[in-house]
Amino acid sequence: MHIDLLDDSCGEGWLHIRLRPGEHNGLAIARTDGVTLYAPSHQVELLKGLHLNYYADLSGGGFLISCPKGAEACSCGAGFRSED
Repeated sequence: MHIDLLDDSCGEGWLHIRLRPGEHNGLAIARTDGVTLYAPSHQVELLKGLHLNYYADLSGGGFLISCPKGAEACSCGAGFRSED
């Protein structure tokens, strides 16, 4: 899997999390249950403190995402922004 952060289009400081299958280049930042998560090297610092919990079930599984400490979670559940 590959994770990266996309800037919002409204200029309000939100970073939206995008997960895609495949490596898409980058650094391996986590591995669990045979799934390796890659991220762009220039975004690793922004991803620190982000909690991704992978789960597998009969429907296939997915990720539960918790934003980093000191960040505000987006109401959509797929993004965050710094409270600083």
